[in-house]
Amino acid sequence: MRTTSDRHGHHEPGHPLQHIRQLSDITPYNVIYPSEGSAIRSLADNLLIANGVGELPHRVETVSGIYGRVLTKSTDAVWFISEGVVATELAVGELRALPFNMQTTAGPVGIIMRRDDEISPDIRTFSRIAQHVAGKINALPAT
Repeated sequence: MRTTSDRHGHHEPGHPLQHIRQLSDITPYNVIYPSEGSAIRSLADNLLIANGVGELPHRVETVSGIYGRVLTKSTDAVWFISEGVVATELAVGELRALPFNMQTTAGPVGIIMRRDDEISPDIRTFSRIAQHVAGKINALPAT
């Protein structure tokens, strides 16, 4: 599944939610949720708000990829994680993305640093390479 964003709720194939119709249907399940202060936490919070989802009573907060993989593969847990983190599992069918409109979770990607930090030559080189690769990715046709 391809969406305009790279943030998804992920689940194991054959999961009871594979035919989910609305985001609130996840509330009875264990949900692996981004920890406070993580890069995608506010995006996940906004997604829930936009879909009228209140409390997730069975929420576990972590950004551990290992823990998320183990829990989703051994239980009916749903995982809020960036698609890139689980790209391999999605590609081989170990996990599947839930079918939600994720446009509200699209956010900027970049290098974050304090205003008074000096930019090293290595950071400048990395920035140029990242911009070049991003340009090539954006030029690819949608699949």
